Amino acid sequence: MPANTPKYGFPYPTGTDRVMDGDNAIGALAQAIEGVIGGIRISESVNASNYTVTDTSTELTGTRQTITTAEREYWLILGIWDFSVTTAGGANAARGTLYGDPLPPLGLGGQYVQFGLDQVNRGNGIMSAVTPVLEPGTYAVWQRAHKTTTGGVVICNALNTRMTIIRIPAGLLPAMSRPAPEPGAPELTPHAPDSEPAI
Repeated sequence: MPANTPKYGFPYPTGTDRVMDGDNAIGALAQAIEGVIGGIRISESVNASNYTVTDTSTELTGTRQTITTAEREYWLILGIWDFSVTTAGGANAARGTLYGDPLPPLGLGGQYVQFGLDQVNRGNGIMSAVTPVLEPGTYAVWQRAHKTTTGGVVICNALNTRMTIIRIPAGLLPAMSRPAPEPGAPELTPHAPDSEPAI
């Protein structure tokens, strides 16, 4: 009689299974693996056009993703910002931020990537965030950008500025489930600022 792996319950034949039943055993295993892999979803958004960055944190058009989940999920969010200084002038700092709504469960808003650009040059980087387990519901995530400068023009370039969200059903990652706190330990609440900290 087939046995099952302890973590995901994948079926596999044992020594007492008949060779003639191998096709059934392999078929059951293939179906189980497909069910696991099929539960992972990936979506991507791209900055719609070159954006001239200002000192006000602004949502980048085209990057917002609004997703409705029907099951508990973890999200891995990858954001890429591609900044360039097209006109030199003093010291420039450009910042890219992941933001979301509603903030508390997503845990976004306080993290950012920052670039120092003091000449006509280009800087880019990637930021990642892993959410706590999200309950079924509707969530929105987007990219923002702003700068401080004493001169110069900073552009957040299209195409290379993008965001990818990888959604993983919570049941597939039991190791990521947070352990119960020790008795008497204080409960920690993620900090979700109403606005981004100043550069």
